[in-house]
Amino acid sequence: MLSRDAYRLPFHSGQSFASVLASYGCPFSCTFCNTGQLGYKLRPIEETLADMQIVQQMGFRAMYLRDATANGHRESLLELCRAMAKSNLTLQWNTFCTFKPFDSELAQAMSRAGCTVVQMGFETASETLRAQTGKAFDNDSAMAAVRYAHEAGIKVCGHFVLGLPGQDEEDVRNSAT
Repeated sequence: MLSRDAYRLPFHSGQSFASVLASYGCPFSCTFCNTGQLGYKLRPIEETLADMQIVQQMGFRAMYLRDATANGHRESLLELCRAMAKSNLTLQWNTFCTFKPFDSELAQAMSRAGCTVVQMGFETASETLRAQTGKAFDNDSAMAAVRYAHEAGIKVCGHFVLGLPGQDEEDVRNSAT
């Protein structure tokens, strides 16, 4: 087994972390990603919590909920976060979410459960290009999700794609700002 020092994410101040999955695949079909082709399946919450307990018992203080889209089924993530908050888990964690469905209730529940960072795929500032990739959200929805996360004390790590078909230099500059 590799040293825990080999497993570090910049989001956790250099802490070693373990990965846990609450779902497999993705319910979306973005044109630049093959994960949606795998289908989408939720793991039972009890199994996911048991894995998290093992991670904590092993001495980890940080966890990466490595779902492709943790809020692919909003109610399941909300239920998982509520169960985590009621348990004896003290793990700090981060995950990847999409902008819809991401709202204040979900952000607050994630924060109470120990989430400190959420990664979100903006992909581009151009709504037209984004729609061509299969991403169904506008810039206002994206900024609202960022606001909900920040209000809950969760940092946002944005992901952008450079080189989308039809993307020009102006879009790259707009995306960077």
